[in-house]
Amino acid sequence: MPDYKTNSSNLVSRRKLRKSFAAIILAGAALAGCSSDSSDVQRGTIGYVSGFYGGVAGDEPHAVLVGRDVLTAGGNAADAAVAMIFTMTVTSPANVSLAGGGACVVHDANVGVTEALDFIGGPGTGRGGDRPTAVPALPRGMVALHARYGSVDWRGLVAKAESMARLGHRMSRASARELALVARPLFADPEARKIFLSPNGKPYGEGEKFSQLDLAAMLGKIRASGGGVFYEGVTARNLVDAVRRAGGSLTVEDLRNYRPVWRETLQVPVGDDVAHFAPTPAGGLLGAQAAAMDWYDDRYEDADAAERAHLQTEVLKRAYAERRRYLMPDWTVRGDTEQMLSGEHIEKLMSNFNPDKATSVLEIGAAPDAQENGAGTGIVVVDRTGMAVSCELGLNNMFGTGRVAPGTGMILAAAPKGGTRNSLNLSPMIVANPNTFNFRYAAAGGGGIAHAAAMLQVASDVLLGGKAVDEAVEAPRLSPGPKLERTYVEEAESEVIQQALRDRGHAVKTIKQMARINAMYCASGLPVEGGDDPDCGIRQDPRWHGLSVIAK
Repeated sequence: MPDYKTNSSNLVSRRKLRKSFAAIILAGAALAGCSSDSSDVQRGTIGYVSGFYGGVAGDEPHAVLVGRDVLTAGGNAADAAVAMIFTMTVTSPANVSLAGGGACVVHDANVGVTEALDFIGGPGTGRGGDRPTAVPALPRGMVALHARYGSVDWRGLVAKAESMARLGHRMSRASARELALVARPLFADPEARKIFLSPNGKPYGEGEKFSQLDLAAMLGKIRASGGGVFYEGVTARNLVDAVRRAGGSLTVEDLRNYRPVWRETLQVPVGDDVAHFAPTPAGGLLGAQAAAMDWYDDRYEDADAAERAHLQTEVLKRAYAERRRYLMPDWTVRGDTEQMLSGEHIEKLMSNFNPDKATSVLEIGAAPDAQENGAGTGIVVVDRTGMAVSCELGLNNMFGTGRVAPGTGMILAAAPKGGTRNSLNLSPMIVANPNTFNFRYAAAGGGGIAHAAAMLQVASDVLLGGKAVDEAVEAPRLSPGPKLERTYVEEAESEVIQQALRDRGHAVKTIKQMARINAMYCASGLPVEGGDDPDCGIRQDPRWHGLSVIAK
């Protein structure tokens, strides 16, 4: 029986190996050139890569186009992800802010390193505010990603976001829809009204142009001086003062002491490949346990469509009940993560599984107290070398605390606490081959408790079910509800599947749609010899208003 465990490879030695390989790779590129680069266009200029550049998908289309431009100008997946995330601080304010955070899984196919980046801010320690805030984590998170994996100048990656904030940009349908949902409570904050209320007295709508000058000034400092400027000196003191005026709970010490963390991934075998998940305080342990239960002993592959729907609901119920046992109030894990993903423990969790009958909550265990936040967003970036970056980002609530720190243009992230204001909905995923180091699959998205179910369903359908990635992303979804007593099914799901669930004892309730997933899959892996004709597909979730692009 295989063990589904944490990444046990020696990451320190692999990182040293990566650095030594980097010089060889760069030297080889200088001598041999690259057949897919245009000799008439300098690196750093859009069009430098004239053949396959990779793929990009996300919930916010402006950011996707920025990521594409970075790849076509010769940047790698990490460069594109940094540029996209800074752009989203401007174009996707409901979920991304300089004051927010997130989690990424990064795969470097050159030497086979896959690791997770945790830039999730804890609660600020300041007292007296009526809207407690999280410690801003995003700028240092992007510094960490760029420092380890970036290949082009930092300033160019921040410049596009700064320009869009300063000169204005047209609001996307995705962001306009989110703004409309919360406009009434958001506009109780005068600073938010200055940014998002149009001259006609209504929230800015799709296609309307607006600028964010205070945010542009902050991005300009980060572009010119690096992300560290945000955490030290005059800028940090001014930021803390602004957060306090907005009712937040930040101190200078909170900023000074914050550091992102590179963590070992959680690993689950899937065929000949390995799926990598981000560990706590992100929500990857739940996803990893659910995947292990779903995939072990060919359970998913041997089941028909109706059995797969039942199986997915049952493994997720067990994963959520298990989380109540291991999750501590500070979002750390009680117990040994490696043991929790061992084959022995996975078999124990499935010991009372009945393929013909739903297991009651009393038999499984109580539903967890903490639930995933319904907000959040995700991006997937893969370049032609097989480097992949899958990130999920959030503010612990849609539009965070609902307040903007005066003079900064930044929506403040809510402090993580019980209930739904937490980072459990951050669970990006990458699949790679441990022998060839080739990239195979990546997914990221958002959408609360149904997000884990959607991630599992799409991955299972693509990796083991033989579905094309667009078919899998578009397929109807199902998920257990927050109390684990009902099975929620999208209305588009066939009546045959719904009846099969009812026949097994599931209390089925239909809803219009749930969660959203952006995914990329390369059947033959990346990189491929020649590099110009990979067997890859990519799809943004049609349930939202994002975008995906790929070059073949």
